[in-house]
Amino acid sequence: MNSPFEQTSQVEQPRRIKTALFVDFDNIYVGLDKIDPEAAQSFATYPARWLAWIEQGMPSRENGASAQQQQRAILIRRCYLNPKLFYNFRPYFTRSAFSVVDCPPITQRGKNSTDIQMVMDILDLMNHPTRFDEFIILSGDSDFTPVLLRLRAHDRRTAILTIGPIAPAYRAASDLVVSSDSFIEDGLGMLPIVLNEASAPAPPEPTPSPYEPVLEVMAQKVYDGVLAEGELPATSLVFIFKTFPEFTASDNWLGFSSLRYLTLELIRRRPALRMVDGDPWRVVLAATADELAPTTDAPVEVPALETDETEPPPVEPQAEANASDAQLREQIIERVRQFVSNSLEPVDMARAAFDVIRTFGPQVTETEWAGTGSFKQLLQGAAPLDFEIVTAPNQPGYLYDPARHAPPFAADATVTPLPDKLDRLAPALADFVRRVSQVSGAPRLTPEEYALVFTAITNDLSERPFNLTYTSKAVRDYCLERGAAIPRKSVWFILQGITFTGHRFGKDPEQDESAHLAQVFRDDVLKLCEDAGLELSTDERQLLDDWLMRGWTGAPQTRGLLRVNDEPLELPTPLTAESVEAPEPITTPLD
Repeated sequence: MNSPFEQTSQVEQPRRIKTALFVDFDNIYVGLDKIDPEAAQSFATYPARWLAWIEQGMPSRENGASAQQQQRAILIRRCYLNPKLFYNFRPYFTRSAFSVVDCPPITQRGKNSTDIQMVMDILDLMNHPTRFDEFIILSGDSDFTPVLLRLRAHDRRTAILTIGPIAPAYRAASDLVVSSDSFIEDGLGMLPIVLNEASAPAPPEPTPSPYEPVLEVMAQKVYDGVLAEGELPATSLVFIFKTFPEFTASDNWLGFSSLRYLTLELIRRRPALRMVDGDPWRVVLAATADELAPTTDAPVEVPALETDETEPPPVEPQAEANASDAQLREQIIERVRQFVSNSLEPVDMARAAFDVIRTFGPQVTETEWAGTGSFKQLLQGAAPLDFEIVTAPNQPGYLYDPARHAPPFAADATVTPLPDKLDRLAPALADFVRRVSQVSGAPRLTPEEYALVFTAITNDLSERPFNLTYTSKAVRDYCLERGAAIPRKSVWFILQGITFTGHRFGKDPEQDESAHLAQVFRDDVLKLCEDAGLELSTDERQLLDDWLMRGWTGAPQTRGLLRVNDEPLELPTPLTAESVEAPEPITTPLD
């Protein structure tokens, strides 16, 4: 009989990627120092922190903590630095088992030999007795493109980290590009918790009157929506709130100042919900039984279980707890069939989901809908049903029997593609935006969205100091509250681009005005185009101005509020460019 030690050794361990890591210290440190000096210091003095993050598979909070990441074994660790400028950081890397290679200046202009030294070491490792699966290069220098192509030809995986603009060829030559925002937040752990608590405005205290009744109804509406869809992104919450006249009539989000704070108040009233950060953030069902438990502050009224002749016979609690997911799915589907067949009209999916919760109790949410993740996914993954499921963007889902019910709306609404927002621009401008965005990497936002971002940056800087991580989130949320689902990565690109032109946020308030920021970013995009070999004509430079500076110039323009599904959004706290003389408010609908 095998010993326990022998049995343990027979368990197959997950294979780790054999990795060689090369760090161009000067390049990364200087790049970080331009956008976030604290991040630069963290990178230089705590290499063990981001080294462990790389070994763990570079997990990202935005992608979910539960995402499976393949582990790495970093067998070779080399750091190349200029000892004349950065000698004081050398001990931190030697303590983390790095081989530090001194690369002093060799020209009168201070040029050192880091690039060629790294390339030679990488090529030498191609013949190493250990076959390395992956080569990671921490440098934004596109001179490494040829060596990446050589590694690819030899079937080696490659990854790069760049701080700042990245050449398209350099990006294309690598298998993985680690974004600067992910490295700063997840790798360095630079989360501005103190800044959030100290400088962000505190959420206002709930007011029992006059909004208490409507807040309770809104909380239930959000709860029903999450039950039906599995989660609700922040963009969908705006449409739910707009169905309440009290909300549209309010000018300060029912007294809670922002979409996020209003949502947090509604979640407080439904402890079974929680907010998950992301791009954008969203509301989901709580994942654990502890989060589902009622609190004394906000008790949850759970309706009594309904019983009738068609309902499954009651079972003992222990037997119910041990019921398999497959059995629970069958019972849920049968209950929904009965619910639809007894209805004289199409059934709102939220109502059907709530009926399931009342019938089968907390095991539905505790098992995450019998292992399927959401009510909608449970139904869509079931065998052919005798009723139809129909959903459409920004509308509630419905269940209906085609033989008895009229379709609530066009059944093909789910497959109708959303129109490209650039199609609303003049054809010449739309074509120009697509071409320049592809070459430079500039976000494909409309002129109105760019104006919104620049205004949001100015407003946020007037309230708190600049911090790349927090400011990008605040700007994203500001735009979201005004109906523009602008990805945070787009905001990050804009802030980083402005910084790399030499602009320093907070140094001169006049330089942080929206009009000036638009000009600075326009110059950055122009330089990116020139670096990529795209020379713009005089007419194309005018198109560039129309795209990025439309909100702040006298050029002919079609103003417009951001739209969703081609419908203008009218929200509380209308956006105005208070710091600049705009010819019209930004909230004017598009023609």
